[in-house]
Amino acid sequence: LWDAERKTYVAPTPAVMPGIWGGVRLELVPDLRLDDVWVRTSVEKKRIEVELTLVNAGAAARTATPAVTVRGPDGTAACALEGDKTTLAPGETKAVTLAADWVAPHLWSASSPVTYAAEALLADGGAEIDRSRAVFGFREFTVKGRDFLLNGRRQVLLRNSWLMHPAGTREDVYSQLRDDLTHFNCLRLHLGFINPHILEQADRAGMLIIPEFWAWYEDQDKC
Repeated sequence: LWDAERKTYVAPTPAVMPGIWGGVRLELVPDLRLDDVWVRTSVEKKRIEVELTLVNAGAAARTATPAVTVRGPDGTAACALEGDKTTLAPGETKAVTLAADWVAPHLWSASSPVTYAAEALLADGGAEIDRSRAVFGFREFTVKGRDFLLNGRRQVLLRNSWLMHPAGTREDVYSQLRDDLTHFNCLRLHLGFINPHILEQADRAGMLIIPEFWAWYEDQDKC
């Protein structure tokens, strides 16, 4: 099942078993909080945009100021994005985009999988309300004619395919991806099964990911 509004899968697809992968934890979150951090990068425009999804689950209107600090692999601040004061009505969800003209000194690629961290902060009058963090690679994918380009350079895709993710920890997934990189530079995930832990470790390992949309199997005459 596909939730188009939230752009996510809400039920297992054919041949993929349901279940919990990894640890489980409960978190106490504030009424006014950062619900999501989404990073968009452009190598051509030398620009970064961070979309923050703010949620006010309280019974009164709340005002806060969002900000993002981009940190390099060594943890030092590389770029700062400042937002304006934002007011949310009770029960409101609002997307706010912070942007800056900036390009990372090290671009992500299969041969150099350098990642950065976008640390988002929500504050009111200098007092911290909530914070969140997203790890990303600064890169840009484009298609020109029959060519696939990463950061403006043509790529020849040599792929492996996974139907089920490997059992074990994140390190086990990373180890399998590193083994695959001996012969491949991209991985095709079957049946719309996009495990976020595989994506996380693929960024770390330097593996490109090709998702396969599940609906192709549901009704081929309409797809």
